[in-house]
This record gives sequence, structure tokens and C-alpha cells, in this order.
Amino acid sequence: MRAKFISKSGSFSRITKGSSIWACVRRAIEDVRAHSGWVIGNGASIDLWRGNWCSSFSLKD
Repeated sequence: MRAKFISKSGSFSRITKGSSIWACVRRAIEDVRAHSGWVIGNGASIDLWRGNWCSSFSLKD
């Protein structure tokens, strides 16, 4: 997907390149980016593997 829909500069392609749903996906991603952010405790450290990000289980578990 990265090779097909993301430019070398890292921005999302405006060209659908044969995908019938890419325009809708691109709008959804832009909307999520505009209305989301990171909140990470005190910012001193992030434990990607042991933190509970989206459920009651860590990625490690």
C-alpha cells in the first residue's frame, strides 16, 4: 500500500491508481489525523510492548 498510495515525500496520493475505495480511505485518514493525537503519561518513557494500548492485554501478552 505504501508504494501504491503514499508519495516519496510521505503524503497520501491524490490519484486513485485503480482503487475504487482509495478516495474514501484517504478522506477517513485525513479526518482521523485532524482529530487525534498522542497522550503519553509524563513523556519520560513509552513501553510499546507492555503498555495496554487498545485492550486489557499488552502486545507482549
